[in-house]
Amino acid sequence: MPMTAADVEAFALSLPETVKGDHGHRPAFRVSKHLFAVIETDGDEALLYVDPHERETLLSEAPDALREARSGSGRLVESWIVVDLAAADPDLVREVLEDGWRRFATKRAIAARDRVTD
Repeated sequence: MPMTAADVEAFALSLPETVKGDHGHRPAFRVSKHLFAVIETDGDEALLYVDPHERETLLSEAPDALREARSGSGRLVESWIVVDLAAADPDLVREVLEDGWRRFATKRAIAARDRVTD
């Protein structure tokens, strides 16, 4: 079953210390004041933070569901990918979401998450 914007929101908010806000009038999720996920206005896509060194591997793993993120001027945004929620494997979306969250989360938040998943 495909992941929805509500699923992305629920999973993001399940990660310790995550705060929901907005970014350009779109639902956005931060940890330690760092943005790690944005749901597009139509709810069909999400922008997810990724390690720039892992971006190409991710894009090649799911070319039908993931694509490069570009700014309004067309410039490549190397630390972000666009996820087509209807086409993406929900496990992959959760993995990428959590990886992005872990890049910015405090040690305390990561320890709390690890206690829940162990």
